[in-house]
Amino acid sequence: MAARKWKRIISVVATVSMWTVITVGVLTMAVASLCAADRLSLNTTTCFPVGFYQRGDTPVPLKDGDMVYLCPPIHNASMRQAIRRHWVSRTSGGPWSCPGHLTPFLKKIVALPGQTVLVKSDGAWVDGKKLPNSQMMTTSPGGRQVIHMPYGSYYIKPGTFWDYAPGNYAYDSRYYGPVPIGNIIGSARAFLVIPGSQYWLQKGD
Repeated sequence: MAARKWKRIISVVATVSMWTVITVGVLTMAVASLCAADRLSLNTTTCFPVGFYQRGDTPVPLKDGDMVYLCPPIHNASMRQAIRRHWVSRTSGGPWSCPGHLTPFLKKIVALPGQTVLVKSDGAWVDGKKLPNSQMMTTSPGGRQVIHMPYGSYYIKPGTFWDYAPGNYAYDSRYYGPVPIGNIIGSARAFLVIPGSQYWLQKGD
C-alpha cells in the first residue's frame, strides 16, 4: 500500500513539474518574441501593476477605459516640477521615447471630449462617478508642495482627453491636466503582471 501511495505522489509531482516547465518555456518564448518585435514594455512604477505590458497601435476610436502609452504634456508647471525633481523617468532616446527623453506614460483614458471631470480635495469624479484612489498628494514625502490642477470642474475639449492611473503615487491628469489626443503613441495591454503591486508603495513611505 505504502509503495503504491508513494508511486502516485511521485507521478503527481512529476506531472506538475512537467507542466511547470512547459508553462515557463511557453511564457519565455512569448516574452522573447514580443521583445524582439519591440512590442513589450516593463512597467516598474506604482501607477499600474508591475510587470510586462504589450504595446499595440493607437485604439480607433478611443473609448473610456482604453489603456494607452502617451507622451505627457511638458509645457505646464506640474510637469516642469516633476522633471526638475526627477519624479519622472527618462530614456536614452530612440523611437520609444518622448520629448525631453521622457519615458512614455502608461495610463487609462477616463474622459473624452464632451465629458466633465471634477477635481476636489478628496478625489476626482468623471460625470459624477468618483475614480478609485484618486485623492491627490499636495505635498511630497520630502515635504515639498506638489503642483496639481486647481480644484474645480473641467469640460474636456475636442482633441483632448483626461488620463488616470489608480496606483498609489500615480501621476496623471489630476496634476498636469488634459492631454492632446495626438500625444498617444500606442495601446497597452497587461501581458504578465503582479496583481496588486500598484499598491506596494504606501502613501507616506
